Amino acid sequence: MRRKLAAILTADVVDFSRRMSEDEVGTLASVRQLIDGAIQPAVAARNGAIFKTMGDGILAIFDSPVEAVDCAAELRRCAAEASLGLRLAVHMGDVIAEGGDYFGDAVNVAKRLEGLGQPGEIVVSGDVFRAVRRKLPLEFQPRGPQRLKNIPDEVEVYVVLSGGGDPLGVAPSMAAPALRRAGPAAGITDRASIIVLPFINLSHDVEQEYFCDGLTQDITTDLSKFANLFVFAANSAFTYKGRAVRPSALAEELGVRYLLEGSVQRGGKKVRINAQLIEAESEQHLWADRVDSALDDILDAQDDLVRRLVSVLNVRVSAAELARVARKETADISAYEAFLRGQELYFAQLESSAENETGLLQAKAWLEKAIALDPDYGRAWCFLGYLQMNRVLDGWAGEETAREAEEFAKRGVSLRPDDHDTRWALAFIYSSTGRPEMGLAEYQSAVELNSNEANMLAEMAETLTALGRHDEAVAEVHRAMALNPHFPEWYRWMLGWALHHARRYAESNAELQRILKPNNEVRLIMAANHARLANGEAGAWHRGQAKSLLVDFKKRRPDWSIERERSTISFRRSDDESHWLDGLRAIGLEEI
Repeated sequence: MRRKLAAILTADVVDFSRRMSEDEVGTLASVRQLIDGAIQPAVAARNGAIFKTMGDGILAIFDSPVEAVDCAAELRRCAAEASLGLRLAVHMGDVIAEGGDYFGDAVNVAKRLEGLGQPGEIVVSGDVFRAVRRKLPLEFQPRGPQRLKNIPDEVEVYVVLSGGGDPLGVAPSMAAPALRRAGPAAGITDRASIIVLPFINLSHDVEQEYFCDGLTQDITTDLSKFANLFVFAANSAFTYKGRAVRPSALAEELGVRYLLEGSVQRGGKKVRINAQLIEAESEQHLWADRVDSALDDILDAQDDLVRRLVSVLNVRVSAAELARVARKETADISAYEAFLRGQELYFAQLESSAENETGLLQAKAWLEKAIALDPDYGRAWCFLGYLQMNRVLDGWAGEETAREAEEFAKRGVSLRPDDHDTRWALAFIYSSTGRPEMGLAEYQSAVELNSNEANMLAEMAETLTALGRHDEAVAEVHRAMALNPHFPEWYRWMLGWALHHARRYAESNAELQRILKPNNEVRLIMAANHARLANGEAGAWHRGQAKSLLVDFKKRRPDWSIERERSTISFRRSDDESHWLDGLRAIGLEEI
């Protein structure tokens, strides 16, 4: 028994069991021809060796991760030519050699990584990515850290792309949109990119965590109002909270140019903010500042900090942008703190799996307190309207609450017409109550005020889809994903919905299949996609998938029908409504 450092490649034929059930002899012949005629020569040409062959795949070992990934790219191309889909993965690490076989975590991780891939994808670990990224003419799409079954530590995951950005060997209709790196790779090279990492709470009081996170959110929002900055979403930044991350690692993972990090210390009526600006790739510290402020003046101090930071970044700013950042939401620090409490509870409810409105009602109470302390707090009025509309959509409240939500949002807009948050809330309410044209007008006003708000862009896509502007909807979700690389799963839902109505069914399912916890609406879209794809040579398989998804859907909504579905949708184009409902009829959803 001996140990060695090696790269492990796994390859597995997609839908092998189904293919065998339909044509055992033909499937075995095709797979054997692929292994003997393509896989074995490709592995040998790169100084590798196949050490295990299964009926539907192989395990191979290489001394070099570069040769392993190059081999995987070649195998994907060969499989596509043979009309066989492969899932491939590469990981590197210490292995144990025994009797011609290899064991160890490196082998186990490679197998688990393969299971994360879609047909035609090559999945690699972060270790492999760093070893090969400048040595092969390939691009990589980050998928972030992932939990793998029976593997104790999270593993960074990347998908190997071709030079053009699409998965190699996959037909265009099957290729998932490539995010690549979210800064320059997203085509935004003319704007300095920055991420505001969560400020550290030095107050020795966990109760002050909401205050510290709120300041981080607000600094991110203030920076995002400058059109010449590309500001990564706070959602993505908070995935790094509590983790020691090297700036150069963020430069690799996100393509970000600068990062801002710091700390907040609050004692009594005084607050100290420490901040430092770092060039990510070189890890050079460019600027540092400390602000000591009375608690009542903290918002002024925050504005001053942002202005100085923008000056250091040498960003061109307009007078209107400076005015929007300098204009105070509220002068009452107690109202500001109450707003932060409400915001914290609202987002906690979104992230929880609780099927009750307790968190929303608690958030509502804090927002109402903020408004009672400062009746002119426009942002609080709008956030309350946004929250109330969500209570309606979740089934916790009815039409009276919807009317109330609209009144709150309009009050907020009247108080702060130049704030993207107030416009956003009103846009959401209009769109959620069957007025997408009015909703889109407000969304567009909000985007003009802040083009860096990722969640708003992803949400706007649903309104664009309702108006029949499907390709625009797809583009907005991709834009949101670039701003928020660690985006929540509902982005994929919005993208899959838009792609379905753009008649890009395979791409839609490629996105929706990546949702770890699909809800019933996602199942219905996927079933409709399969129904639309059932005319090709894989028609029987697609029809089987559609039927299975409908069965899962009906377990949760046994009384659902075409008529019930029609009452929940709002399309401006009749052909879009017909297209959707005809797809549901095709999968077997009943009329009544």
